[in-house]
Order: sequence, then C-alpha cells, then structure tokens
Amino acid sequence: NWKEELSNMEELVLKTHVASLCKTNEYGYALFTPDINYSIPGYQRPYEWSNEKIENMMSSLLDFYQEGIKSYNKDALLFGTIQLNVNNRNNEYEIIDGQQRLVSFYLLINALKELEPSIIIPDFKVKNYIQDDYNQSFIGANESNNDSLYGINYRRIKKMLSDSSEVNLIELFNMVVSRVKFVVIITENITTIERTLQIFTALNTTGLPLDVKDVFKVKFCDFLSKNTEYYSTQENIKIVNEAYALLEDLNDTNEDDLLDVYRFYLLGKAKQGTSNNLKCSNEKFFNDIFDSSDYSDIKKSMKADDVFNIAQVMQETERLLQNKRQNIATTSESICF
Repeated sequence: NWKEELSNMEELVLKTHVASLCKTNEYGYALFTPDINYSIPGYQRPYEWSNEKIENMMSSLLDFYQEGIKSYNKDALLFGTIQLNVNNRNNEYEIIDGQQRLVSFYLLINALKELEPSIIIPDFKVKNYIQDDYNQSFIGANESNNDSLYGINYRRIKKMLSDSSEVNLIELFNMVVSRVKFVVIITENITTIERTLQIFTALNTTGLPLDVKDVFKVKFCDFLSKNTEYYSTQENIKIVNEAYALLEDLNDTNEDDLLDVYRFYLLGKAKQGTSNNLKCSNEKFFNDIFDSSDYSDIKKSMKADDVFNIAQVMQETERLLQNKRQNIATTSESICF
C-alpha cells in the first residue's frame, strides 16, 4: 500500500524539483544542460512513442501557445514526471521514467532549429547503455530516409510545425524551453535494478508501464548478477534484449511465447512440471520464483544464454514454417493454373 511505499522511499536520498527544459535564471532547475549527462538503463524499453502520442504532445503545446497569445497567459504547462537516479560512479543521471518525453522534446527543438536556424539548441546528452557516445541514437534523425522511430517522429513533428502557419517559431521555442515544466524526482546511488523497479512502479503514473517481459528482464538479470558468476547485470540484460530482438519481426511468435517456452524448459530441468506450475501465468510464475526463497532447483538452472538459445530456435522454427507455407501456397497456385 501507499504507506509502505512511502516508508520504503524515505530510506533513499530524494530530491524533487519543478524543472524546465532550459535554465531561465540562476535559481531554476533545467533538464537540458551541459552539466548533466543522461543514460538509459538496459532494462528500459526502447523509444517507442506512437504517432498518437506525438500528436497529443504537439496539440497540447500548440493549443497552449495560442491561448498564451490571445490572453497574454504566462502560466506554466505541466508535462508529467521525470524520475532520475544519480550514479556518482560515472557522473551520469539514469533516466528511470520519462525517457519517451525527454527524447520527444529533444526531437521537437531540433525540428524547430531546422525550420528557424537562429534558434540555439540547448545541450542534451543521452546514451543507451550499449553506446559509448552520447546522442548516437539521434545521428541522422533529420535525414529524409531515416526509418528509425527517431527519424519518423522527427518528420511528424516538423510537418506539424510547418503546417502551423500562424505560429512564430522563435516564440514557440522560447515557450517550450521555459514554460513547459516537469516534476523531477531524483534518487541517488540505487545499487540494484530490483530496487529501481520498485520505485518506478510506485511513482510511474503517466508513462508507459513495464509489462510482464520487462519485469521479467529486470528481476531475472538482477537475480543472476547476485547469484551467479557468469556475467554482470548489464551483460545479462544485453543477452535478454538480444533474445527479444530476435522475435521482433516474427508474425506468430513474441516475447510472451518465449517466456512460456522458457518456463516449461525450467520446469522440465527441475522436474517440477506440476499442474499449477504449467497452468499459471508467466507473471505469477516468475514473480513467485524471484520473490521467494523457495524453488532452489529451478533457480539453479537459470542462465541468460538459455533464453537467447531458445529465442534462436523459435526464430528459426517460425521461418521454416513460413517457408513451408509459402511453398505450399505456390504449389497450390501452380496446380490451379
């Protein structure tokens, strides 16, 4: 319950700010600044804001801009919560919640810069956990042939700006970087991704919630890093991410199917294929495994490499079946003619 969550969070060093994107005075807290380097932890889902999300963001901003012009309104527009964890070991702020919004606003100000060259873009340095260089994901996002979601959303934003002929782009930029506000919650040196997940779940109200496969990845990799000597947490996360990636483009197989097969695999190895274990959901099964001191035989069998190997087999199986179906369809067409 909320009292227990609050009690748990009081153990942490918590700071709360109301922040704008850029610093407008010496006392203000800004998100885009040369003093802050951001990183996106490996357990986070990739950038995936849909067209609807982008349109909602832009509509809110443009409506707020028009209202301000008509009424001389100088109020702030609150745009949700950003949760950060300060990692003092490498002087980075890990984005626990708010990645989608921060990245989308960065695409917006870059689109404004392209349409109005006199605009000076504030510093925003972010990297994925597998990248060595900051802003590597954004390279080429403004190119017309960029088919990443960064490029697609950049073009969506730019088109909406271009279609808004009554908007003064410099005024809009100034409004976005100074009057759009975020509630920023900062924790310091959380050492386990399991603890981070607990805080994320307690605080996340407006972002994309973590689903079963995301929660599994966090708890699974955290467990492995504490109880085995094979890989570090980040190496385990990379292996699971690569397993998920193998299934992204398949029609009949997804990450939930992978967790099904992995659950049956673990039960078979530990010889614990009881009716309840076979019938229960992946969410219940894996939560029971990771949140309990029992199931030692199953836990002994856990390896990130097995998840990846199973994903490879599932990928190859579906491709073979697709080829088989295609051959059958082609043969049938030949017979008909």
